Amino acid sequence: MLRSSYTAGVREDAEVGLPLLKLAATDRDAGDNGRVRFTLCAASAESTTTDASKTTQLVAVSAETGWLSTAAVLDYETVQQVYTGSPYLSD
Repeated sequence: MLRSSYTAGVREDAEVGLPLLKLAATDRDAGDNGRVRFTLCAASAESTTTDASKTTQLVAVSAETGWLSTAAVLDYETVQQVYTGSPYLSD
């Protein structure tokens, strides 16, 4: 990852599919071995809910472009979450 941390804010009345931020990463390998793909996983959560898997229900990431966007209607009264995690690297 080109940055160790990303932060985005979003209004609860945001439309589903609203782009929030673009993740960026590089790989020094050449050709197909150097291609970067993005995925989300619930590494940790501080939340009023107990289900850390809500991460992938609320936001989505484009595997090819790294764009993070809303994946569901957000409701502040029922979901108040802050997610943190470390970049996951694999070859």
